[in-house]
Amino acid sequence: MKLNTPTVKMTGWYLLIIMCISLSFSFALYNLTTNQIGAGLRRQAELFREQRFPPPSPFITIENELLEAQIQEIHDRVLATLLLVNAAVFVIGGSASYVLARRTLQPIEDNLDAQRRFTADASHELRTPLTAIRTEIEVALRGGQPNHEESHRIMRSTLEEVQRLEHLSKGLLRLAQYEEQEQSLPMQKVDLKSVIADTVKQNEVLARQRQITIKSGLASGNVLGDHQSLVDLLGILIDNAIKYSPKKSIVIVETRETSGHMILSVKDQGIGIKASELPHIFDRFYRADASRSKEKTDGYGLGLSIAKQIVDRHHGSIEAHSTPGKGTTILVTLTKA
Repeated sequence: MKLNTPTVKMTGWYLLIIMCISLSFSFALYNLTTNQIGAGLRRQAELFREQRFPPPSPFITIENELLEAQIQEIHDRVLATLLLVNAAVFVIGGSASYVLARRTLQPIEDNLDAQRRFTADASHELRTPLTAIRTEIEVALRGGQPNHEESHRIMRSTLEEVQRLEHLSKGLLRLAQYEEQEQSLPMQKVDLKSVIADTVKQNEVLARQRQITIKSGLASGNVLGDHQSLVDLLGILIDNAIKYSPKKSIVIVETRETSGHMILSVKDQGIGIKASELPHIFDRFYRADASRSKEKTDGYGLGLSIAKQIVDRHHGSIEAHSTPGKGTTILVTLTKA
C-alpha cells in the first residue's frame, strides 16, 4: 500500500484529530489530578505535623522532603498511566480510522471506477461508427469524382453510422437521467394493462418486420410508479425479445399478482443466454457472446442497464432466466398500488 493513497491520508487526518483530542484531555486530566492530589497531601501533612511536631521541629524539613518525593512519584505514575492510555488510543484509533476511511472512500472509489469504465466503454463504442464514417469519406476522397451510385452508397452508409451515434447518445442520456440520484419520479397508481397496450402498439411495426407475434396474458392490477417510465421499461424488454428471437416466433407478455406485488414477465423463444453471462446482462455496454452481438443485431448493451435503473427507481427487482436455444424470460417485480 502506497503512503500517498487517499485511504492512508484520510486515516492520518482521522488519527491526528483523535490524538489531539486525547492528548488535550490527558494534559488537562494530568494537571487537574496532580494538582488536587498534591494539594490534598500537603494539607494532610500540615495538619499531621501540627499535631505531632509543633514548630519549631527538625523533623519538618525531613517530612517535607518525603512529601515532595511522594507527590513526584504520584506525578510519574499518573504520567505513565496517561502515556499508556494514549498509546492504546493511538493503536486502536489508528485501526478504527483506517476502517472508517475505507468505508468512507469505498463508495467514492466505486463511483470513480464506474465512471472510468463508463468513459472507456463509451469511447470504444463511439470509435466504431466514427471510424466507419472517416473510412468512407477517405475512400471517397481518394477515389476522385464518384458516380451517382457510389455517392448514394456512401451517403447511405454514413447516414446509418450517424443514426447509430444518435441511438447511442440517446441511450447514454436516458441512462444518465435514470442514474441521477436527485431525480425523483412522479409515483402514482398505474394500470399495467395500459402500459402493456401502449408498449405493444409502439413495437407492432418491428414485430411485423420480424414476423413475430406478441401475445399478452394479463391479470388485473395497479402498481405504484410512473407510466412513461414503465412504458420505456417494457419497451426495452419487448424490443430485446423481438431482436433476439427467430422469425415467426412468439413473444409472451404476462402479469400475475402476488402478495403486495405485481410480477411482469416478458418471454421469448430466442437463442437464450448462457448461465455464466446472466449476472452481467444488466451491466452497461455488456453484450453476450457473438451470437447476441452487433454482428447480427444492432445495439450497444445499454437497454437492459436502463431497464435496471428504471426498476431500481421504482424500488422493484428485475431478474433473467434463460436456457440457451430455448429462450429467455425477464421478470420484473413491482409494488402494488
